[in-house]
Amino acid sequence: YIRFLNNDPRVTYAGHVTRAQLVAWQQQAKVMAYPCQFPEGFCLSAAECMAAGAVPVTTDDFALRTTVSGGGTLIRGNPATRWARPLYRRRFVHAVVELLRDDALWRRRSAAAGERAVAEFSPTVVADRVLAFAVERRCATTGAVALQGMA
Repeated sequence: YIRFLNNDPRVTYAGHVTRAQLVAWQQQAKVMAYPCQFPEGFCLSAAECMAAGAVPVTTDDFALRTTVSGGGTLIRGNPATRWARPLYRRRFVHAVVELLRDDALWRRRSAAAGERAVAEFSPTVVADRVLAFAVERRCATTGAVALQGMA
């Protein structure tokens, strides 16, 4: 994918970067090109990029489906499967190039990505969900009833 996309003057492959550099890259990026080949558990980097306005283009599989859905572009297929690789590559590259060429499309998707990241993955939202889950589990085990608003 680097070989295919690196020839585009609008694409930069950064290699290894520090955390501060990563945040700066995420804030400047239009697209997060991530052809995932393994069972991703959540993909924090996709959520971070979405919050920064970079639209993820990634594999429609694993937990990426729930993390990126509604805030990015999901590509069907598996880039690691030899027979599916050429079709996946075409779909993937087309989706990335389409976002880079169509600024109106990118603006819509970027806005949706940012909104989804804030609504679903902000620290406050995640903490509230974890606390509510803990209270629910505690009540289920002890037979207690949680008061509304106490979670």
